[in-house]
Amino acid sequence: MRKLFYTIAAVVACASVAAAGGPKTDPGLNAYQRFQGGPHVSPIPAPPAPEKTRKQASDIKQKATETSAALRAQEEADLLRRLAVCDRIKQIALEKGDNKMEDEAIRLEQRAEEVYKQRVASKRPSQTKTEEGRK
Repeated sequence: MRKLFYTIAAVVACASVAAAGGPKTDPGLNAYQRFQGGPHVSPIPAPPAPEKTRKQASDIKQKATETSAALRAQEEADLLRRLAVCDRIKQIALEKGDNKMEDEAIRLEQRAEEVYKQRVASKRPSQTKTEEGRK
């Protein structure tokens, strides 16, 4: 009878200890934290939350102007690249004495300038609309 009593008491004690133990944790966590100086804390503070601000009309217009300037600069870079290729073709044509190739290079150079003027002119009307809106 005593054996049964002690067995039940031991089972109840183990069950209560297991229930009170809570969630299982990593057994090596304490050793890791002991050697690493405690729980991990980031040395860099978290950045502050950005404030929600409405974009002002002047900021939007400035961005549009910067974007159109960037597009114009890209078109100008394309023109210069095309003209450099045409110059190289002319140089090769002069070295070989090929008049047909030289004429083709001149035609390509004129076409590159036409494309540049056309693309820059197509971007201008949107700029004039924003300039009229400012006045």
